[in-house]
Amino acid sequence: MLRWLRRLTHWTPDAARTRIRAGNAPARMRVDGPLNLARSTLLRSLPYGLCARTIDVTDCPNLFAFPGHLACEELLLDRTNVAGLPFNLSVSRLIRARDCRQLHFVPPITVERLDLAGCVSLEQLSDGLTCQELILRGCVRLTKLPAMAALHVRHLDLSDCSSLAELPEAFGQLESLNLNGCSRIAALPDGLRIRSWIDVAGTSLRSLPWSLRSTSIRWRGTTVSDRIAFGDRDDFSIDEILGEPNLTYRSVLIERVGMEWLVDHARATTFDCDRDRGGERRLLQICFDAGEDIVCVVVRCPSTGSRYVLRVPPYMRSCAQAVAWTAGFTDPDSYRPEIET
Repeated sequence: MLRWLRRLTHWTPDAARTRIRAGNAPARMRVDGPLNLARSTLLRSLPYGLCARTIDVTDCPNLFAFPGHLACEELLLDRTNVAGLPFNLSVSRLIRARDCRQLHFVPPITVERLDLAGCVSLEQLSDGLTCQELILRGCVRLTKLPAMAALHVRHLDLSDCSSLAELPEAFGQLESLNLNGCSRIAALPDGLRIRSWIDVAGTSLRSLPWSLRSTSIRWRGTTVSDRIAFGDRDDFSIDEILGEPNLTYRSVLIERVGMEWLVDHARATTFDCDRDRGGERRLLQICFDAGEDIVCVVVRCPSTGSRYVLRVPPYMRSCAQAVAWTAGFTDPDSYRPEIET
């Protein structure tokens, strides 16, 4: 008898979705399988004690909070407007909360993988957070990483966390660390150990600590040497860049020296030349020994006189066409700015 009664508390995914969308779902609803509520634009709440294998509330803009004692293996809440996650949340494998722009609080939960990419209101994480993979890409207000989380994480993605200036000392051994775009990171803890790779593109690092001497260095995903990652412009030659046959590696070299340096040293061919309110404009082509050549337009700001080198598609044939393309116009005659900044 009791076994039969317990079966009554279990719901199929379709039946559960219908009741939850209707707004009259009972508490402690147990769903046999994944519960897909994605793109339920009128959804405002979930039942207390909801349990399912996967709970997907992606793109539910009117969902602002989660109930107590929610339990699942995977919780997907991309692009919802939740401000925080509850303390008594139980998720074993994955919490994915990408682009939750109002999310500013994450309690000390334990989960295998936590993906908070694009949570632009998140300023810090709770101490006691435990996960093996932590993705914080694009969390531009994040200023601090809790020491306890550092003890357990193995794969850490901090790319484009532009407000983060330092890492905690208490790291265990990481498998990978992505610091791409962390412009304020100028030094790393001396005892930091990373078994596989570290991406240092766009940081202020000039070297790595001795503990990382065997770690592979990457620049936006491309494996590079210490010289490429941390060298000055004087460490590169124009012949090295023009003769590099690997297009991906060449793009790293160009980024390291900058387009202005490349234009000044590459003996570029002038396609077109005219004038605007900022002065002379030039459309240039830079030829390489292998692969596609680079075409760029050189302009000056009318108010400051600063020079800018803007890369454009190789089919551009006039300065007017190239400048219009940079502003999103395909027809240069349609681009008539009254004020340029």
